Amino acid sequence: MSWLPININSGYGITVDRLYYLIMIIALVMFFLTEGFLIYSIIKFRRREGQRASYLHGSNKAEIIWTVLPGMILVWLALYQSGTWDDIRTSGFSSDPKPQVMVQGFPEQFAWHFRLAGPDGQFGTKDDIAVNDLHVPVNEKIAVYLSSKDVIHSFFIPNARVKMDSVPGMLTRTWFTIDHIPLWNLKTQQVDFVTADELKSKKVALGGIKRIDGDPDEHGMRTLRFQPDATKKAQVLFQGKVSEMAQTDAEYQMHYVEIACAELCGLGHTKMRTTLTIEPRAQFEAWLAEQGKYQDVSIEKWNGIWDAQHPEFNGRP
Repeated sequence: MSWLPININSGYGITVDRLYYLIMIIALVMFFLTEGFLIYSIIKFRRREGQRASYLHGSNKAEIIWTVLPGMILVWLALYQSGTWDDIRTSGFSSDPKPQVMVQGFPEQFAWHFRLAGPDGQFGTKDDIAVNDLHVPVNEKIAVYLSSKDVIHSFFIPNARVKMDSVPGMLTRTWFTIDHIPLWNLKTQQVDFVTADELKSKKVALGGIKRIDGDPDEHGMRTLRFQPDATKKAQVLFQGKVSEMAQTDAEYQMHYVEIACAELCGLGHTKMRTTLTIEPRAQFEAWLAEQGKYQDVSIEKWNGIWDAQHPEFNGRP
């Protein structure tokens, strides 16, 4: 069982994890070698009865070794991970399948703004959808294009091993494919991750079940739970179809993973959080249709955000 957050990025998540563990192993080996030599030197060259402590005034050979060796390791790591970095930045956009959903992200202190390209596949047109919390379909390649309104932010999804800086005046991009759907287990009151096939056998409420946040503990953490109400109905997804059922018939509630900002963007840094909901294509399209009801507001809002500062980026994808 990994002590890292569960990896739900089938595109390159496992490669990122392997690189992380490799660097951790190298760092641990160097740590124990260094500290071991330090302990050895303390004992070997200590002051003893009738003998002064030994003093070494430097060794050019030793200094060259401990300078060149870490440098060689860093160069090797740079070359070793270059393929993964190139995949995240470049080849992932050109290789098949091409990105099926395109998103623009434009953070500011202290909020995330997202825009999805509409049916025409172009940004800056009347069918775009602007939101603050993001939905994406499961098992599809998602492309995210980023810029920033004020300071450097970072588009960070720990569960998907995604982290890309959003820089003022610059267009950066990343992509991912998520193969698991986060669900809130109403029995155990915790998050489970299931595949699209596993989802078909589960009764999942698409919303409406009351959320209860407990009091914060000494670390500021709250206990989260959802409380179904036997007197109320919910839209429940089961075997690919949505029907109305009693809330108590649902086994799960559709949930999300967190999008955070991994940069120090100010005292309100912890407010730079929003949610990423992963769902089947049919539910994703239903969400898009619902957001489309507020299309005029979305267009007006985005005109004052991205388009007002970087309209030239709309033609870049």
